[in-house]
Amino acid sequence: MSKEDYNPSEFNIPPGDDNGRPVKMRTRIQSVQSQAVAAILASRRFPYTSKAALIRHALERHLEWLGTLEDVPVMVAQFQMRTDLGEFEREARTFEVRFQSLEMKVHHEFAMGRRGQARKFLERMKGYLLTIQSPARPTSLRARRSELRAQHSGLSELLSLGASTPQ
Repeated sequence: MSKEDYNPSEFNIPPGDDNGRPVKMRTRIQSVQSQAVAAILASRRFPYTSKAALIRHALERHLEWLGTLEDVPVMVAQFQMRTDLGEFEREARTFEVRFQSLEMKVHHEFAMGRRGQARKFLERMKGYLLTIQSPARPTSLRARRSELRAQHSGLSELLSLGASTPQ
C-alpha cells in the first residue's frame, strides 16, 4: 500500500470531542506493541504526529469493528444513562442532607429567639429550592421541590409569626 492509496486526513483523530474536551487515559501495553508503535512513528510512512495520535486512530478503528459485533452506541447510551442516574441520586441525597441540616438550624435559631439568623438559613433553603426549579433540572427534582415546600411550609409560617418582632 502506498501513500496514494489512503487519505492522510483519515488518520487524524482529534483528542477532544465535538466541544473540544479531551479525556486523558493511561494504560499499560506490551513491550512488543510499544516497539511496533515506535517503529511506525519512526518510519514516517503514516501521518501520525505522536504515539497518542496513533493510539487514538487505532482505538477509533477498533470501536468501529466492535460496532459490527454488538450495538456499541446503545451500550454507551445505557452506560451514560446509568451514570447520569447515579449522579442524580447522589445529588438528590446531598440536597436532602443540606436541606435537613438547614431546617434544623432554622428551628434552633427560632427557638433561641434569633429570628434574623433563622431567616438567613431560610433564605439559603429557598436558594436550594430555586436551583431545583431550573428548567435544565430533571422533572423529578422539580417535583421534589414542591414536595419539600409542602413538607416544610410551617417554617415560613413560623418566621412570619415573629416578622414584626425586633431582633
